[in-house]
Amino acid sequence: MLSLAACSKAKEAEYTPPAVVIPTVTINKRMPGVGTKQQYIQKLDLDLAFTQRNRLFDVVVKSTETRTDELLEVSDGAVTKLRTTFNEATSWASVAGQAAKDQPEPIHRNTYVLESKDGVNQVLGSDGKPAPAAEAMLVAQRYPDFGKRDALLGAIPDRPIAIGESMTTMATEFEKLLVAGTPPDMKASAVVESIVLMSADASAAIFDVSGSMAFEDNQLRMAVPLRGELKILLASGVLASMTLEGQVGLDLKDGEKARDPTLTIKGKMKLKVTVR
Repeated sequence: MLSLAACSKAKEAEYTPPAVVIPTVTINKRMPGVGTKQQYIQKLDLDLAFTQRNRLFDVVVKSTETRTDELLEVSDGAVTKLRTTFNEATSWASVAGQAAKDQPEPIHRNTYVLESKDGVNQVLGSDGKPAPAAEAMLVAQRYPDFGKRDALLGAIPDRPIAIGESMTTMATEFEKLLVAGTPPDMKASAVVESIVLMSADASAAIFDVSGSMAFEDNQLRMAVPLRGELKILLASGVLASMTLEGQVGLDLKDGEKARDPTLTIKGKMKLKVTVR
């Protein structure tokens, strides 16, 4: 009996459990070629609750931007000439239930050509002449890295990515994407704390994103911790969609606080971007 028990224990000691295989996802990085058209849709919803002298009223702000980009020239992995049409660039606000009309931006329903030569970027109107300065500034804000290689694409590893892996190399470039298009009269910053590959479907890798954004103008400061999802196309490494949302914290600057110390502001923000 003792010899049988010893033999059984020896067999147990020899058993090696199978290795855990962590699934991986491979993203094929491929720069879109000349003639490629993409539609970019961005929707921003901001719902705020103001409390002032024990009175509560809501402010709802919605902005929509839809533009169609056509690549005209590509050089050394960078887009150097592009035609963009802003099919829609509007914002809408409701204060205490009183809705206002859509407010179009100067670039609404206009077409522009961005061109990069010798490291200098220029924004032209549909007539081929330089666009008005105010419009050129708004267009250039949407393309902060125009004329350079796609930094977000370059930050994607040239190897399989493990499910659950944190993508620190993508964080800095994603921060630039978040603040692109911020109004010129407002300072904006973004901090991406983590981008983690969570899964993949038939066409895209799906990342969990967490971080925060901050905005500031001459009256207030706004901080928004954000959490959401980022989809990157498996076939090209191009952004497919992004959805981020979070609770808004607003702080009035000293001069505004002095005018009415009873005023408090809370709310939520949702940002959704789709590329087709």
